Amino acid sequence: MTNPDEIIGFQGVVRDISKRKEAEFKLQKSEESFRIIVNTINDLFYLFDFRTDRFEYISPNTEQVLGVPQDFFYTDKSFFHEYIHKDDLELAMKAEKQLLLGKSYSIEYRLISNGKTRWIQDRAFPIKNSTGRVVSYSGVSRDITEFKLANLIIEQQNEEINQSISYAKNIQDSILLTTKEMYSLYSECFIFFNPRDALSGDFYLIDKFETTQFGSLTAFVVADCTGHGVPGGMLSFLCNSLLREAFSNERINSTSEVLEFVRRKLIELFRSSDESHIYDGMDLSLCAISENKQTLYFSGANLPISIIRDGRAIEFKGDRQHVGYSRKNEDFTTQVIDIYEGDMIFMYSDGYQDQFGGPRGKKYMKRRLRELFEDLSDKPLEE
Repeated sequence: MTNPDEIIGFQGVVRDISKRKEAEFKLQKSEESFRIIVNTINDLFYLFDFRTDRFEYISPNTEQVLGVPQDFFYTDKSFFHEYIHKDDLELAMKAEKQLLLGKSYSIEYRLISNGKTRWIQDRAFPIKNSTGRVVSYSGVSRDITEFKLANLIIEQQNEEINQSISYAKNIQDSILLTTKEMYSLYSECFIFFNPRDALSGDFYLIDKFETTQFGSLTAFVVADCTGHGVPGGMLSFLCNSLLREAFSNERINSTSEVLEFVRRKLIELFRSSDESHIYDGMDLSLCAISENKQTLYFSGANLPISIIRDGRAIEFKGDRQHVGYSRKNEDFTTQVIDIYEGDMIFMYSDGYQDQFGGPRGKKYMKRRLRELFEDLSDKPLEE
């Protein structure tokens, strides 16, 4: 007889749960990865539920990023009104309203915690349910205080630099002739001066020039100093001054001697030699016109001039050397050119011809510049 309490067998159900276990494992790894990311980067992550008006999640680095304890966000207190700077409160509240309309936002605001002001960059994204209603939002906050302070320092430094450059520009403008001064020296002329930078390495000069050999001359200079901006501007001050000194020197009697004088002075000032040399200087064209306006004396350093006669351009090239130190300096030359009524003399640096433009973005080039001179030759100088 069988004992009723004796187990004589068992019945069970076997199910393959490999996929479920794999999914649980992946979820666990995903959660671990998320926690690692949250704990190792400086950004703060949060999830806010509009339905409960509470934070569902906020990463534990709130103290580090915001200077606010994590447990504060699980109370009924308002983060906006407790911590956000009063001048930025309206900005933050408007941004939150954007979320309810289904629009994300990215703002920067200040908050005050423990008496310290922090700049926070905050980006948030709405989350909708199956019916399309916004029910919550997720966001990322970052402390950008150091970045803002660095930018403030840069802005202050830029302002100081710009003020210095602006003041230097006023000085540079003061040494250039005004239109009234220009016409008082020589009425039949025009100047087009449009520097790329606030300070220019190019400059122009008109001055009277007394010589024992050729009598009283009116001298015109177009110069292009080494460099752009501040370095070019500094050199233009110096070269302008040296040219004026040369024009007032009674021992200088030709345009070539003017260039020789300025070159010698630059080499002396820069203490250039074969062992220690500074090549900085200038390219220039120098024209001097006799009182009877029949003779032109021209000396050039890497810059030409063009005379438009009967609608055709005639180019006169200067010497192939600049005004400044060179390992092999040669004497500058003076070209004596007969000029006639109706001649137009164009002096120019490389600034205009080196401009890029047109449908193909190419350089204007010297050929087009000469053609422009020819096209303009029948117009009044002022036009």
